[in-house]
Amino acid sequence: MKKFTFVLGIATTLATLTGVSGFTEGALAAPPAHRHDNGRRMSTPPPRGNDPDEVQAAQLMANSISGLGCDRAGEALNRLSNQLLGNIRFATNPNPYPPAPRDRRGQLQEEMRRKWKRHLNSPTFWRKVWDRLAESYRLCDLNCFDDGNAIGLISGAGYCAASVGLGGLDSPGFVYQAPLPLCQNAIAVGCQNGYQQATREFQGCSTYTSGIYEPVFDEYVSQDCHIDDGF
Repeated sequence: MKKFTFVLGIATTLATLTGVSGFTEGALAAPPAHRHDNGRRMSTPPPRGNDPDEVQAAQLMANSISGLGCDRAGEALNRLSNQLLGNIRFATNPNPYPPAPRDRRGQLQEEMRRKWKRHLNSPTFWRKVWDRLAESYRLCDLNCFDDGNAIGLISGAGYCAASVGLGGLDSPGFVYQAPLPLCQNAIAVGCQNGYQQATREFQGCSTYTSGIYEPVFDEYVSQDCHIDDGF
């Protein structure tokens, strides 16, 4: 089993990622309001540089929070997981018939498929997605994730991407945990269900959920779906 040097803490259909409207221009000023203050909008900063993983993570997060107040943070989580799951299906289920030389649309689709494979196999991409999500929650004065199924889908996608890309992972050893815990026990159960769904959607991942990999898989689920007794 190959050594995996970073741990995926928590760990989109070919989505239209233009017209992003969720960026917060300039600094992340303004103190966060209470989660029930409906006047407070979720926000995320523009891309910090031109790194492709950074740009894509910023676009995903901006699409996820667009038009949402802090009291609808769980909906943002759901949007994010749906975007990622759609692109996982797109990237891991290639067209068996390569596009013809003059099929520009088909060639663009294949180019997009390759791009998403690179993102999914990039530890930097997953870290940036989670960092932005946690940042948006904290700006809303939210200290735990409130949609367990969505968290499980995103976490499971990250686990599968790393496992398939590296041919299996070592035990995480709790080196890096989720930026924020889940809010309650019932949500943790939803997280576990979401994790399982992601492994079914990600082509080639089932190998890394059973047999000799089952203990490693279980430990990742336990780590990523952890709760905080204070919530």
